[in-house]
Amino acid sequence: MSNTRKYDPDLEMMLAGLNPYVNPHDFHPDISKNSNQSVLENASNQIPSKPSKHQHFSELDNDLNGVDDYTLFQSGEVKINPSDLYTLPGEIGKFIGTQQKFRSAYAIDGEAGAGKSELVMQMANGFASINKTVAYFDLEKGGLESKDTIESRNRNVESRNNTSIKFAGYAPNGISTILKHKDSFDVIIIDSWQKLGERTADLFDSLRQNFPDKIWIVIFQQTTTGRAKGGTGSTFDAPVVIKVFRPNKSTHLTNYCVLEKNRGNDTAKVYSQIQKKVFSDYQSFEDQVLNQP
Repeated sequence: MSNTRKYDPDLEMMLAGLNPYVNPHDFHPDISKNSNQSVLENASNQIPSKPSKHQHFSELDNDLNGVDDYTLFQSGEVKINPSDLYTLPGEIGKFIGTQQKFRSAYAIDGEAGAGKSELVMQMANGFASINKTVAYFDLEKGGLESKDTIESRNRNVESRNNTSIKFAGYAPNGISTILKHKDSFDVIIIDSWQKLGERTADLFDSLRQNFPDKIWIVIFQQTTTGRAKGGTGSTFDAPVVIKVFRPNKSTHLTNYCVLEKNRGNDTAKVYSQIQKKVFSDYQSFEDQVLNQP
């Protein structure tokens, strides 16, 4: 697959907005200056020039002129908006705990056959149960054209939630397809990130930063060394990081997942996707599952 992303004005403006020293031309240097010229010129007029490697910090400070400090900083009594918090029902909710919708994102990785998609389907059902609409980009299996996806939905999604979860088997324009349809949903699931044609996870954090009212759930494939493909950025950026394991290669019955990161919540719990049951810690899971004949 080509490593060159198709030009998308909304995507490039999102990226440029995240980094004030990004020039939109940097993304597609081969684009004709006459093509989309007005979009690029407007973007270039709104952001400062890319600094040289030796630019002094005092010069960077000049770029902050005009920034209203009263909007940059906050103080005083601030209350958490209860409507911004959510807890998924059932065992999956006990495992993940109470989360905040603001900049909510889940990064999930693990070896092949460990049950990443099974876990995500259960999460989709959980979100639908609390009246969230879900876009499931099932790029690995192909959406509801795939018998595997249909069987997984039958196992993990309550029939009353079927209409709240929409499946797409492909994203023809990669991340641009995701952005085009994001406004129609509360939760966006991408299975998996590598199928978008993105070689790194840099864009993952851009999504939650630029669209903080959306809940992002992204599966990352695993390298032979056990790391998430695309770099470790995804695991640092996501508020929740879930690692999925397959301890017994001859069966899926002992698959489980743990929370490597879960801001403000317990990370000791273990969750079995097959049993749909949460265990207080790994020792409990080992005693009740792994050590059973």
